[in-house]
Amino acid sequence: MVGGMYGVAQYYRSKLEAEGYTVRIIKRRGGMLDVFAVGADRLFIAVVRGRRKSKVTARDIRRVVETARYLGARPVLALPRYAKLTKEAARLATKIGVEVQRLPRLRGGGR
Repeated sequence: MVGGMYGVAQYYRSKLEAEGYTVRIIKRRGGMLDVFAVGADRLFIAVVRGRRKSKVTARDIRRVVETARYLGARPVLALPRYAKLTKEAARLATKIGVEVQRLPRLRGGGR
């Protein structure tokens, strides 16, 4: 499991900076984490965190897309292994072109 919010933030920071991106991490209420990266293109990565958020709905997909469009970035949704996409959310993500990633297991800081 990814080692807490700081583990996720460091994972994305190191991965994206190695690819030449400038990274800004925004921590949000409720365990959410937003990563905005600017390089050859722009990425907006919404990271779903917290046990309360085990199901991702179409509303969540729309929020990611709206924020990415506002920033002029490509939308990416990062999910932990236990989170499930509803069928409607999966169809919407495919239709709109939201890249869905699963968070890797990282050592340290986990419970």
